[in-house]
Amino acid sequence: MLPAAVAIERNRMRALVVGACVAGIVLGLGWLLGPRTPAPPLPSELVGDGDWLARAERLSQYRRVLSLVSLALTPLALWLFIRLGWSTALRDWLATRGITNPWLLVAAFTIILVTAATLLTLPLGYIGLALRRAYDLSNESTSAWLIRQGKALGVSLVTTLIVAQGLYWLLRTLPSWWWVPAAAGFALLTIALTYLQPYVITPIFFTQRPLADESLRADIIALGERSGVPISEVYVIDASRQGNEGNAYFTGVGGATRVVLYDTLLRDYERDELLTILAHELGHWHYHHIWQGIALTAIGAPIGLLIVHLLLQRLLPAWGIRDPADIASLPLILLIVTLGSYLLLPAQNAISRHWERQADRFAIAATGDPAAFQRTFARLARQNLADPTPPRLIEGVFGTHPAIGRRVADAHALHP
Repeated sequence: MLPAAVAIERNRMRALVVGACVAGIVLGLGWLLGPRTPAPPLPSELVGDGDWLARAERLSQYRRVLSLVSLALTPLALWLFIRLGWSTALRDWLATRGITNPWLLVAAFTIILVTAATLLTLPLGYIGLALRRAYDLSNESTSAWLIRQGKALGVSLVTTLIVAQGLYWLLRTLPSWWWVPAAAGFALLTIALTYLQPYVITPIFFTQRPLADESLRADIIALGERSGVPISEVYVIDASRQGNEGNAYFTGVGGATRVVLYDTLLRDYERDELLTILAHELGHWHYHHIWQGIALTAIGAPIGLLIVHLLLQRLLPAWGIRDPADIASLPLILLIVTLGSYLLLPAQNAISRHWERQADRFAIAATGDPAAFQRTFARLARQNLADPTPPRLIEGVFGTHPAIGRRVADAHALHP
């Protein structure tokens, strides 16, 4: 490519990154300073000690600043890694150490890059832990937290290495059409990881066991039968080792599907409240939300990877990277994917909130107890110090769940 063309491409890249940063700052200011959502506040009889609301709002403000920094840090670091020539320098440094086999080169480069990214964001994670400690949401020791971060890094390295090795093998063998099989492989990997989640990944971080309360287990199975959702087992994880928050989730596909409860729920909640929470999780199974998510991934992956392919053709020569199969292109690929995921975030979260509302309605219909639903979610907000009426932008763009104030109000509107 001619020097003038290289300069043009670099200017385009610089404009893209600067534009993304400016947009991020504007969104961030709106996020921090924007008006509060019109979601109704929690009914006074469900608020209890009103002091927790002020604490929840303060904690949410601190977390927004932390999230904004985290959102900006990753793309900025990746861009600097490319802009300053560190990506090609790392590739050349590995080659001088005799690592020239393409498989070994991809592995070494990926391990260094992922580890460096983890260390870069580690201080932000520790600030998050300090906030949880300050607000009595966690008493996890620093050593236990560091061990958990090490485990997370190990899981990230394994999954990223699988993706990187497959990706660069395709880039070497199918330089013009790599994105087609890559999209199929990504969808299959998503299914595999979802299946393995309860069997392999969760046990790395938690001890899980079947629910020991036979009476509660019988009520849960009966709830599933009435709702048309087959339940073979409910699991409990020792989340109290990491924090005091309450939660439950639905995970897995096929024969690996299961409902998982935090042990903090069993400790703090009444039976009707537990059944409400479980009914909500069963709603996700009833509406096939996990499979819908996988289907959306399968549809979006080829489009997204085609865009990556087209951008690589234009941007790589400007940064001294030989071709897409050059491992030095990995930070650029990650930068494109990261910025693309930010653009898609509002739509993804809108779908997620829709699914949560479906599960809420299912829970109310399955239990026939809207009062328990309202009481349960107000209690979860108190326990987790969740702001029930966050700023409009955080709910509309960044919120995976509807504001709790809105969820309680919707439950009351459905069944006053």
